[in-house]
Amino acid sequence: MDLTLSEAIRFSDEWRIGEWFQAFLSWKWWNEKLAKIIWASGTVGKLRLVELSDMKRVMWTVEEDLIWKEDKIVWEKRVSDLIDLIESWWQCPPFLLWHQDWIYTLADGNHRFEALKILWIESYWASVWENEEFNPN
Repeated sequence: MDLTLSEAIRFSDEWRIGEWFQAFLSWKWWNEKLAKIIWASGTVGKLRLVELSDMKRVMWTVEEDLIWKEDKIVWEKRVSDLIDLIESWWQCPPFLLWHQDWIYTLADGNHRFEALKILWIESYWASVWENEEFNPN
């Protein structure tokens, strides 16, 4: 399986985007826990363009009061590396959002989200995951 945006769009068109995210999270970004939850839930929606302003980040540096925290130097390095990749025409994988209290919260893609915001990208491909029982803590 090719873990690219183009391949994700193809899988979405075939109603198999949950399978793509499961493979992506298991291999590329090593988020096996989330991959297993997604695989078990089977409720990942088709890809669509979503405004970044409609998304809520859940990871940031230690100064922020969010669910997951990361050292500021590590955060900035990861975001900077992604900016470099995007500026060299790399297409980010789509975001995985979960619908929580009428807000699209990032289940995967916090660093990519920040990089795209810095680059003034207003919308990007995302899949909305309807899972009321998901608890990120």
